[in-house]
Amino acid sequence: MSRTVGFENFGSAAVPLDLVGSLKNGAAAGVLTLSADRLTVPAGGTASVQVTSHTMHAGPDGLYTGKLTATTGNQQVAVPLVADKEVESYDVAVTVLGTDGKPLPADRAYVGLVNVDTLEAGDPGRVAKGKYGLDVTAFGANGEHYRMVQPELTISRDSKLFVDLRKAKPVKVTVPRADAGTFVVFFGYELTNRTGDKALTFNLQPQGEKLFLGRMGRPVSGDRFQSFVASYVGKLAADGTLTDTPYVYGLVDTRRGQFFDGLQRRIFTDRQLAHVVARYKGSGESDWALVGRRPGVDTLPIAASVKLPATVHQYLEPRTDWQQMLGEIQNEPRQYKAGTTTYETLTTP
Repeated sequence: MSRTVGFENFGSAAVPLDLVGSLKNGAAAGVLTLSADRLTVPAGGTASVQVTSHTMHAGPDGLYTGKLTATTGNQQVAVPLVADKEVESYDVAVTVLGTDGKPLPADRAYVGLVNVDTLEAGDPGRVAKGKYGLDVTAFGANGEHYRMVQPELTISRDSKLFVDLRKAKPVKVTVPRADAGTFVVFFGYELTNRTGDKALTFNLQPQGEKLFLGRMGRPVSGDRFQSFVASYVGKLAADGTLTDTPYVYGLVDTRRGQFFDGLQRRIFTDRQLAHVVARYKGSGESDWALVGRRPGVDTLPIAASVKLPATVHQYLEPRTDWQQMLGEIQNEPRQYKAGTTTYETLTTP
């Protein structure tokens, strides 16, 4: 990086200048060269020197500060210098288009970049050359929730990217109960880098009918990216909770190598799932909780208040580790087979 530093002489005689430049980042010195170590500024005229910072040195990345000192006799002039040593980087801008095709304001669209090698998260702007996952979460004017993900994006030049929410598709979960409603949907993905380190991220949306998911870019290897949608459905109370619901459905869907392009999940018969009869014993009121996990799928438990004793019929995704809880009591996670009925009893002290 080079810059021109000019000097102007307002006097009637030429002025010789001795020039010295330096840069430092803590104890590390940067490499700085001048096109001339001595400069003569003519009377009533100007003269300039090229100051060049060479950033291909072994010092740390970051800001190097210093000065260019010009000395003549017992007089001295100092010009501040700043150089930013960075890895090869580019300017990246992301514009999120709403369902009307117009850019969304910043407070309704959140854009993240995740380095697929280091798993470090960052924002658009000045971005180091490399491969990144692009993750966009946005919200519509009427509570719509959008998430669009590209598992891998190569940054090797200045880029202006556009994410179009009109390409996201709805999530719809249907179960064989006329009074069923979606309590919450968890959705996200797990990234795995080449050394086996993992990073998991998820959002939640209480109103599943307002959730829209979209995929961008090409699929990647299934062992490097897995997305999931975990849906919980039951008979909702007036306040939207599962308080005193007689049943709950726990569903888990996954995609390897790519994000979801919406989701249409329909359960035609309860025998597609495992039937668990959860018997909660004790007196008074308590909270039962349930969470389903599998490799690459790790979310928060759902919970609901219940008057004891009570029974809740659970219809759960097979090939998933389900953990039952009642107050402070919890069972060990276990899997249940589709088409079978299992009784679980939890008793408060």
